[in-house]
Amino acid sequence: MEVREALEAANRAFESELRKVGDEQWGLPTPCGEWDVRALVNHVLLGTRMSIQILDGMPRAEIIAGLNDDMLGASTDPVADFNRLAAQMCQGFAGPDGLEGMVVHPAGDFPRAMFAGFRVTDGAAHAWDLGHAMGAEPTLDAEMLEFLWADTEPKREMLAATGMFGDGASGSVTDDAPLQARYLDLIGRRAQVGALLMSIPDSHTHCPIGHTTALLGDRWSMMIVREALRGLDRYQDLRDALRISDNTLTRRLAHLQDIGVLVRHDASPARYQLTDAGVDLARVLAVLGDWGMRWLPVDRPLLPVCEPIINAAEQLGFLVREQLAAEQV
Repeated sequence: MEVREALEAANRAFESELRKVGDEQWGLPTPCGEWDVRALVNHVLLGTRMSIQILDGMPRAEIIAGLNDDMLGASTDPVADFNRLAAQMCQGFAGPDGLEGMVVHPAGDFPRAMFAGFRVTDGAAHAWDLGHAMGAEPTLDAEMLEFLWADTEPKREMLAATGMFGDGASGSVTDDAPLQARYLDLIGRRAQVGALLMSIPDSHTHCPIGHTTALLGDRWSMMIVREALRGLDRYQDLRDALRISDNTLTRRLAHLQDIGVLVRHDASPARYQLTDAGVDLARVLAVLGDWGMRWLPVDRPLLPVCEPIINAAEQLGFLVREQLAAEQV
């Protein structure tokens, strides 16, 4: 798929999601910072109109002057308006200049082909953002994803450094994950559990163990849960107890919130509370601790599973062995 075909696919994806927006959904939050659905759609309308202006050769100052317009507020039919603008934009890339030469963009001068790639990324990413906001993340066109991956992956380090896509790749999505999962992660999209499960290799698709280890199998997640079960709920306390770097702790806390294990309560300082799903992991930790004391080849006794974890597990109706309970600290 070449760039103009990919652009048409991205436009179709965004139109499909835009058609689904109900009257009560314009205020829903999106993955794009402080934008709600209304602001995101207005951004895409502005960006598509800006592309037409750029391809028509409008002076940079005039383009910039209109970037804060409320196009959605002035629209009586956002879907029709988007389709009209998208068709004009595609015609601009198919015109006499095509993909040759340079364009004058508000951010600088770029090759026309590169600018077309920017528009594919914008359309595809925001189609997914829009679906995510409404609770039904779309499956993006496979050939368009191949184009986007080939265009974006070589720029991985540069994109992460610019902050254009948040933190960039998380490092937690495996190389054999579906392409959509890898691409979305590359551009900083941190999905909820349903989409995170897309990162599980096909061989584990129907296995609950594979699903769970894909979400919680890193070095730190269960250790954070362990400390939360012990009653630690502040960032500083968790960092000191685990001797973990700020960057790693911040990312792991965000991940545990994404998958529904923790919730953050804004206070001074913020506090992190286990959800029911998080508390239920006490059963897993009790068994892990028991296995470690039985089988790990160590020169000194391991600390037994701590009392709060045993108590939480037993309150959930999980029978911890008497030997384990007798060794609690």
